[in-house]
Amino acid sequence: MAKKKAVEEAPTDFLAAHKQEIAAHPNSTVAFVDKGWSHLSRGEYDQALEAFEKAAALDSRSLDAQYGLGAAARLKGDKARAIQAFQRAVAISEASTDAKVTMMGKMARWSLRELQK
Repeated sequence: MAKKKAVEEAPTDFLAAHKQEIAAHPNSTVAFVDKGWSHLSRGEYDQALEAFEKAAALDSRSLDAQYGLGAAARLKGDKARAIQAFQRAVAISEASTDAKVTMMGKMARWSLRELQK
């Protein structure tokens, strides 16, 4: 009796997928945010910052882009830049009643408190 394959192989080259998405949709904030998180997960802070900056330039009210900028700057050791991005994320979250936005705003506030210790 043949065994069933329990889990299908998941693609591992997420950056290639993000590049394809950006090529197809060059003005997609979401595609650049996703690319930023992929770079950040690989420890590629400069590339992450670049992707999050592009997302923020496309949509200055993108909480995901601002939070990502803050996270990348914090991990890179750029405290002033991280604080600035987290402050923008908090300001964006305060203008919303959406549960996801509110939660990310709380996370940004916590990050600010930690950076300002």
